[in-house]
Amino acid sequence: MFKKLFSIAIVAITLHSATHAQGMWIPSTAVKDNFAEMQSMGLRLSGEEVYAGQDKVGLEDAIIRLNGGNCSAEFISSQGLVLTNHHCGYDGVASLSSVGSDFLTKGFWAFKFEEELPIPDYYVSLLERIEDVTEQVRDLDPAKAQGKLMELAEKAKEGGKYTVDIKAMYAGNEFFLYVYRDYKDVRMVGAPPSSIGKFGGDTDNWMWPRHTGDFTMLRVYADKNNEPAEYSKDNVPFKPKKYLPVSLKGIQESDYAMIMGCPGSTDRYQTSDEIQFAMEKSNGAKIEALGKRLEVMKKYMDKNDTIRIALASNYASLANTWKYFIGQTTMLKRHRIPDVKREEEKAYQAWANGQEGEYKNVIGKIAKLHEGYDGVDKFVTYTFYGLLGASGPSLGRDFVRAKQAMEKDPKNVEGAKAAAAKIAGRLPEWKKEFFPNVDKEIVWNLLTMYKNNVRADLQPAVIAEILASKAAAKGKTDEEKFRLWTEWAYSTSVVTNAKLRDAFLAAPTLKAIEKDPIVALSEGVVKHFREKLLPGYQGVQMQLEELHKVYIDGLRKANPDRKFYPDANSSIRLTYGKVRSYDPQDAVHYDYMTTVDGLIAKENNNDPEFIVPERLHQLWAKKDYGQYAMPDGRMPVCFLTTNDITGGNSGSAVINADGEIIGCAFDGNWEAMAGDIHVFPNLNRTIAVDIRYVLFIVEKYAGAMNLINEMEIRK
Repeated sequence: MFKKLFSIAIVAITLHSATHAQGMWIPSTAVKDNFAEMQSMGLRLSGEEVYAGQDKVGLEDAIIRLNGGNCSAEFISSQGLVLTNHHCGYDGVASLSSVGSDFLTKGFWAFKFEEELPIPDYYVSLLERIEDVTEQVRDLDPAKAQGKLMELAEKAKEGGKYTVDIKAMYAGNEFFLYVYRDYKDVRMVGAPPSSIGKFGGDTDNWMWPRHTGDFTMLRVYADKNNEPAEYSKDNVPFKPKKYLPVSLKGIQESDYAMIMGCPGSTDRYQTSDEIQFAMEKSNGAKIEALGKRLEVMKKYMDKNDTIRIALASNYASLANTWKYFIGQTTMLKRHRIPDVKREEEKAYQAWANGQEGEYKNVIGKIAKLHEGYDGVDKFVTYTFYGLLGASGPSLGRDFVRAKQAMEKDPKNVEGAKAAAAKIAGRLPEWKKEFFPNVDKEIVWNLLTMYKNNVRADLQPAVIAEILASKAAAKGKTDEEKFRLWTEWAYSTSVVTNAKLRDAFLAAPTLKAIEKDPIVALSEGVVKHFREKLLPGYQGVQMQLEELHKVYIDGLRKANPDRKFYPDANSSIRLTYGKVRSYDPQDAVHYDYMTTVDGLIAKENNNDPEFIVPERLHQLWAKKDYGQYAMPDGRMPVCFLTTNDITGGNSGSAVINADGEIIGCAFDGNWEAMAGDIHVFPNLNRTIAVDIRYVLFIVEKYAGAMNLINEMEIRK
């Protein structure tokens, strides 16, 4: 999920120690520092089997970073078969769907290799090695350190053979290089219908008990030498170094469980003032902007199947983020996390007062930097979570770039043509999600938000210009004026009027776009941010980075016997724990597993979120679960563990004590929605779809025995 765009929060670390097991550990660190605890909890693998490092084979060689870190995945066969979440493959399924071939609704299954469909823009990154390069930059000033890191990264790429991420850990106190090999021929193999893969929809999202078959199967292809290659009919299934055997042994309360994947980001060492800011101000603007976009999109999606299919993936992503911020805010308030952090800060301050240097004043300086940034944050949120998410203003930014290039050199005809060519190259994808009525309604609602909720001194001049325009003159309220202007703008703009756009792209001229309304809107908002707000905003960010670096350095020195792990940053991490139920509130107990019986109990064919496919209902009625039922005859669906995950971990394998896959992680629980900021070990849970339910759907529902036969299944 894209839960932090232009966030003031800086990557830092958590106060929680390893004694709670929860934590997002660099795999090599976990094996070195925490292995005894992992064994005491039930792990039966050797350290090298968990993480082997370069030139050897360990679990990390079965783990996949999907699409640059949006999700995680894992190999489950020797023929490159990949398991991830349904919502991670949702965009791919949507891109392959049409009203005539609605794979979102009906599902998709390939029964032989040649039926597997290439997915546009999907790729997988396989970890080659992790390098700790901290010592090589430790004594360098920031500029020289950055240069050295870039030099090391370029060397590690070996001329483009590898991709390399530079990851700052502990707010820049340590640095690691993550070296990957990218494979770009990824094909759709199997996806259940949305009524299984998204059962419960937005209502059940982040909730327990859960009954969602959130899985999709992909396959990685390579050339005949098993090397990365662009899509070709001549490519063959990739042969991974390692794949995960599938366990049908089942799970019990307190069984060992671990996850290896690529969590996106956490902020577990924000200060109390930063958390207060997010809880009372920043999150509210995100909820408002995203909520309005979702409201408008759903209204039109419910009326038109073409719109529904085209916007389905974007809607699902936005809805997930919107509900995340609602849940996080609710739990920050309920658990009074700012007060909890203040108590922790007292302990730090007691140590810092006896130290020289920056340690003693760092918390106060961080608090000071947040004063007065409420309005700026709201403007940033409305812009990047709201207005520029609409298709018109989004494409308008490309026209702005063309306009600026032509203004800089009006005689540069070739430059103008090159700018137009870039726009033309983006158009096919843009058109898929552009529906004028949807877009216009989002735009005029966001313009109204700017006017009503952003401080007058922070509003871009284009807002007042719109209200004063002839197109808006007949409106009685600001909202009516924005609506009238938007209707006029979309009919007359080169950006959104297909005839005018095609003419411009064929013969681009400055005159055609210099007074264009949507170009002016996009330019006015972004230019205002860059010229009036960004310099101060970036200055605050840079100061915060340095202050957090000092704070975290001090925290580690103040607690030399405590084991710390860095916040998530889309690099591969290991988390270990147990299968476990929980008690969310007084007199309420949640079991660790759900079954198909509970799924059927939720069935409501009048609610699109809770429709049960007839085929699944028949299998339940006959108790036709094959080899996947539990000893008591019930069919498991989802289960809980104490593993520590966040966005980006979606699709991660849940692995048992013997290194076998037992489930696919897809969510956290509502009561722990503040977990990215503060962990409550008794409440934080990972929700996973049971591998037995995955295989049951593949075999008994879809009849895809070809997929079952290629896995290594252990009973």
